[in-house]
Formats: sequence, structure tokens, C-alpha cells
Amino acid sequence: PYYLIAYELGGVTTVTPVGSTSLSWQVTHRPGAQLMLTMADANGNAGGVDPYIRTVAPGSSSTCQMPTPDPSFVMTANVTGTLQTCQPWGLSIQGGTPPYGVTVARLNTSVVTNMTVPLGDDIVTYINRAEPLGVILGGFCLLSHNEWKC
Repeated sequence: PYYLIAYELGGVTTVTPVGSTSLSWQVTHRPGAQLMLTMADANGNAGGVDPYIRTVAPGSSSTCQMPTPDPSFVMTANVTGTLQTCQPWGLSIQGGTPPYGVTVARLNTSVVTNMTVPLGDDIVTYINRAEPLGVILGGFCLLSHNEWKC
């Protein structure tokens, strides 16, 4: 089976099973949300990140939208503007229940980096390997029984 991962800029990451052959996905993000999309297989192999940020258009119903996320569970970064190639990027997590998983994704690349934050820690440092002027995103999930719960 395949999974679609939707990283919402400034919002919640969703991981949705989309099937094995006839792929389908129901958008649960709010209208106006900006999404960075990627696919993965059952073994966690990434299929690449879409080269564009997609904006969610309003639909005929909002019944499928996910609830507002818990505002006490947040990630902050030590750099929020231009991140230079090879520059350390500190990502700090507050709230939730560890252990945490952190994902770093960037537009138009085949690589998504997943890291586990060691128990007792609430910060991870990523050395930026992206080319200059690209779009890069950091997201986090709760890890439970070796599963990513975003």
C-alpha cells in the first residue's frame, strides 16, 4: 500500500493510506491551507516531494475537516527566514508526549529526512543540505510503538 503525506505549512501533518493501485485521497485540511505533498510506500520509502506548494480550495462540505490541533503542542525553529546550506537548524518541540519524530522535507526532492528525538530531549538539530533558495519544512509526530502518529 501507499501513503500520501501532507505537510501543512504552519499546521498539522497528515498521513493517509491511499491504496495500492487506484490511489485516492480526501483532503481534510482547511480551505486556504498550503500543503507540501509526498508519497511513501509501506516500507517508508519516499516517492519524492511535489515541486509545488498546493493550496486547498473550498469544497461543498466541511464535515471531513480535521479538528483544530492542540495549540500547546508546537514546534519552533531557531531560523525562520533564510536557512543557508550547511547551517544548523534547531527544531524544538513543546507539549505532547514523547518520544517525538521529526521530519524535514523540501520541495522537488526525492529525499525526506526522518529523525527520532531521543527520550528526554525536546530539540533536534538538522544540518541543512538543501540547495540555496529552496523551500524546506520541519514537521513533528508522536512516536508510538514504532509508528508515526502525525
